[in-house]
Amino acid sequence: MKKLAVLLITILIVLVGCSNNNEETSSVIENGQVTLKKMENTNIEFLQFSGNIKITELDTDQPFSVRFLVKDDEVENIIKSTEIVLPDQYFRGNGEIVPVGEMRMVTGEYSVKELEKKIEKENAVYIELFNDDEILLSEPIKTFVQNNG
Repeated sequence: MKKLAVLLITILIVLVGCSNNNEETSSVIENGQVTLKKMENTNIEFLQFSGNIKITELDTDQPFSVRFLVKDDEVENIIKSTEIVLPDQYFRGNGEIVPVGEMRMVTGEYSVKELEKKIEKENAVYIELFNDDEILLSEPIKTFVQNNG
């Protein structure tokens, strides 16, 4: 009976360890998402790349910049870009949470389902914090939202 209890506890510990998501996410980047937006009364569509940066949680006192990296050919083809660098520099003392984002016009053909799969499951887009040539933090965006207007 004692061996059975030890065996069950061991199995339970292994299952709990296996069920934890192995991808680490930071406490610095929150709510990263790509939103498909359609301008009202037009056929013009945009992809909006956005997130919130908890600057107080960032482990640097140096100014840094934010960029979105597109690491998928199909997503790159519909916005004609692989890198979206935001023009502002941020500092640790600027405040607790800073919303960041940028939009790109959709210029190519795409499938909404395929775009959603690439964003949510295939790490097609990353948000990165960097200064000079050093990457401070890089995290995939895992949320896709379709907003019709």
